[in-house]
Amino acid sequence: MAHARIKYPRPLAAPTDGAGGNFYNEPLKPDGRDFPCKGLHKKAGVSKTPTTTWTAGQEAYFEILGHNSAGGGEGSLAAHSGGSCQASLSFDDGETWKVLHSYHGGCPRGVRLGSNMAGPNQTFSFLVPEQTRTGTALFSWTWIAVTGNRNEMFQNCASVMIDGSGASMLEDFPDMFVGDMNIAGHIGPGECRSSSRTALEYPNPGNSITIDEVPSIPFKKPTAGKCYSKATVNNATMTTLSTTVTSTLTSSSSSSSSSSSTVSTAQTTDTGAKCENPTPTVFSLVVNDANYPCTCTCEKRKP
Repeated sequence: MAHARIKYPRPLAAPTDGAGGNFYNEPLKPDGRDFPCKGLHKKAGVSKTPTTTWTAGQEAYFEILGHNSAGGGEGSLAAHSGGSCQASLSFDDGETWKVLHSYHGGCPRGVRLGSNMAGPNQTFSFLVPEQTRTGTALFSWTWIAVTGNRNEMFQNCASVMIDGSGASMLEDFPDMFVGDMNIAGHIGPGECRSSSRTALEYPNPGNSITIDEVPSIPFKKPTAGKCYSKATVNNATMTTLSTTVTSTLTSSSSSSSSSSSTVSTAQTTDTGAKCENPTPTVFSLVVNDANYPCTCTCEKRKP
């Protein structure tokens, strides 16, 4: 099975882009022994030299390797009905991870339920925060598929250079979701599990989210657990603030589609916070491959 991998930024120890490199597409081990990065970030002989430079405060992107098959088959990508994915950074050699952007559904893009075939555009953009620490960092692409085994979390890592004047390790950003595998003493059987035939709704997606609603694929949160890296210090005051994004859209064709989504964004805040100084949250609602950006603010009301 081809599964999936990213093409850009170039992952650690990446093979050629053809189907001959599909061994690289395998998920992390179900017992978590090769998390993170399949252990490549600490493997001798694997180059850790950054393969790309991103500028803090500007947009960057990752690209999922497409089918790359002249014969029209799966080739280098088996999309497993799409799924949800996250773009994250680590500044401590993979011990902890901070989410830059969460993609609820539509990853890979253009996949229908029950299909392994994706659309041609597999480039996903996100913002590198202006305060991000200058220097080398590890980038992570993680993917939870809609269909397939529920003990499969996919991750590719790449060494990147951050250019700018920032010094923040993004401590106030949410932690990357970790699940669909066991980690001894941290994530047990049945914990942090996605549900088959649904797109994972990340429990702590952060403030930068793309929502791609695909017909017949509902969103669903994972089962409970410590769904983050073992080295993370869990913040007991983490609360969920509810933000509603509603959009009714009519396509240029004779058919029409409407979309209504309620998205929960998790922020580290005092449990008594009343959102008196709400921070704008940028969403990009994707329907029929078109982007509809909107900016929302917390509307948590005082009791």
